Amino acid sequence: MIRRPPRSTHCISSAASDVYKRQICTSVNQVLTHLFLATNNVEVEGAHNMSKAIKSNTIFELLDLSDNLFGNEGVKAVCEAIENSKTIKTLHLNSSQILGEAANCVARMIKTNKSLTVLNLTSGSITKEEAKTIAKSLMTNSMLTSLHLSNNTIEDEGAIAFSEVLKSNKALTELLLASCSIGDEGAKAIAKALHTNASLSTLDLAYNAIKDAGAAAIGEMLKANAVLRVLRLNKNGVEKEGALGIAEGVKGNGRLEELYLEFNKIGGEEAVAIIEGAKVNRKIKALTLFSAMLSEEEKMKLRKIVSGMPELKTFY
Repeated sequence: MIRRPPRSTHCISSAASDVYKRQICTSVNQVLTHLFLATNNVEVEGAHNMSKAIKSNTIFELLDLSDNLFGNEGVKAVCEAIENSKTIKTLHLNSSQILGEAANCVARMIKTNKSLTVLNLTSGSITKEEAKTIAKSLMTNSMLTSLHLSNNTIEDEGAIAFSEVLKSNKALTELLLASCSIGDEGAKAIAKALHTNASLSTLDLAYNAIKDAGAAAIGEMLKANAVLRVLRLNKNGVEKEGALGIAEGVKGNGRLEELYLEFNKIGGEEAVAIIEGAKVNRKIKALTLFSAMLSEEEKMKLRKIVSGMPELKTFY
């Protein structure tokens, strides 16, 4: 029987010398499985060395290359190397430039790679055009389960592109789209897709521009959806009508476990309606809805109402 060497994790400090980083990236290492190179000032040459290491290492499982200096060219080199990897499951490229041809390379990697399950592209300078390219590649992907796209400017057009993915993709369980300049049209498209989606369990739409129309559509979706567990809508523009729509959705949903609505324009009446919906739901363990719209007296009243809900572990 062939004995494999023990697997290992390597985290390279930003203070490490360039020579040491180059040695790590160019060495043929069949022990290293987790490599953390985030915030290391890695430039284009370093990214090309990293791509050589990816091609020669057959047991890499996690790569964190976030917040470096290799830009579009570096992203292209890394993604092209990962296309044929059979072991890499997690890739962090947050705070990288993913524009134009780099986005095309990301899309090709998603289409071709058969092992990647978690892809983090947070703060990647991604616009609606790159978002549409990446979304299209997911139409035929059956491996990726978690996609992080928060803090990009994908706007409604990008959100609509991902809604098309949600209509047919059966693998994706987590989609993070916080702070992506998404408004009501994007929210309505995603909500419509989730009426029939049977895989997505976590959706993050926090820090966007979703108002009552988008929130009402999400409320209608909650009545039909049977798999969503975590929904983040905090820091949007949801007011009374949207909040009441969500309250009705929560009441008709028996699966949702976490609902984050703080820092919207939700008043006392709407807050009570949401809590009453959560009482009927009986699954919700975390609920946040406090905002400047609520007085301290109203907050105290809400806390008193939820005191009789033992299933609710987090509330503010």
